[in-house]
Amino acid sequence: MDILLIQYEKNWFFFNKYKLILFKIELNNWLLIYPKLDEDRAFIYVNMLRQIGQQQGMIINEPIHIQMDDDETETFANTLRNNLNEQVNYF
Repeated sequence: MDILLIQYEKNWFFFNKYKLILFKIELNNWLLIYPKLDEDRAFIYVNMLRQIGQQQGMIINEPIHIQMDDDETETFANTLRNNLNEQVNYF
């Protein structure tokens, strides 16, 4: 049995000794919502996610980037509400 362990504090995924994942995902149409202050980190995150995903056989397309003016919870909730539709992958 393959085991997927998640270490939240470092945001990395660790796999069993065979380096196999339990299931592969496809992110074809997805949103990345971030405050203006974190724009650089958002692009680094997407590049790393796509690179690692490709190594694991996942298909991760470029997200729809949505930049918020601030990092308030209400701003995030409104941005999410206004941009979700049937075509966006969400879990």
